[in-house]
Amino acid sequence: MIQRIQSLYLFIVLLLTAAMFFLPFANFSLAGNAYCFNYLGIVNQQTNDLLVKILPIVILLALILFISIFSIFSFKKRKFQMNLGKINIIFLLALIAIEALSLHRIIYYFKAEDIKYLFPLIFPVVSIIFILLANRAIKKDEELVRSVDRIR
Repeated sequence: MIQRIQSLYLFIVLLLTAAMFFLPFANFSLAGNAYCFNYLGIVNQQTNDLLVKILPIVILLALILFISIFSIFSFKKRKFQMNLGKINIIFLLALIAIEALSLHRIIYYFKAEDIKYLFPLIFPVVSIIFILLANRAIKKDEELVRSVDRIR
C-alpha cells in the first residue's frame, strides 16, 4: 500500500490538508486590531473571537481529508481510486474559489490593511498537482496489470 508512489502522493495530500487545519491562511489588521484568516473564518488574534465564520472551508477540508484517507486505503480498486482523486480535485478547486472569495471580501468589504498572505494558501494547488501525479501513477499500474493479463 504505502510502498507505491501514488500512495505516497496521496499521503502528501493528506498531510497538506491536515496542515490547513492548524495554519492561518492570511494575517491582516482592521481598525487597529490584528486578525487572522484560517479554516474557521476571520478570527481576532488578541481575543480569539470569531468575526466571520466560513463554514464551507471547514466542510471542504473535512471532505478532502476523508477522501484522501479513503483513497489511500482503496489501493486494490485502481479505477475507483482515480475517480476519488478526480472528486478530490473538484473539492480542492471549490476550496480555492471559496478562499479567493473570502480574501476578496476581506480586502474590499472590510477594508483590511497590511494583509500578509501566508504559505498555506497554496496548499490546495500543490495538492491538486500531487493528485494528478497519483492518478498518472495509478493509470500506469492499471496499464501494467492489463498488459500482464494479455500475456496470460
